[in-house]
Amino acid sequence: MTAVPESQILKPRSPTITDENEWPEFTLTNVDCHDSQGELVSLLDADEKNPLTVTGKLVPLPKSQSHLRTPLSALCPVLVLPPSR
Repeated sequence: MTAVPESQILKPRSPTITDENEWPEFTLTNVDCHDSQGELVSLLDADEKNPLTVTGKLVPLPKSQSHLRTPLSALCPVLVLPPSR
């Protein structure tokens, strides 16, 4: 399966949602975390000075969240979350 950047699978978060507790949540399966050198690492190693890339299969979204998908999401279920900077 081909991995696709998050921005091609999910629409951007609405700027009207300012409370991070209100952000939509998504479930990934078969998740791997890699450091900047591509080495497999624990998600617990992530912090602002050590960003990680997370790759996993996006669990199908319920109908209540279908508006958050892009058309490409049905074709490419493997998602890559880029490191936060």
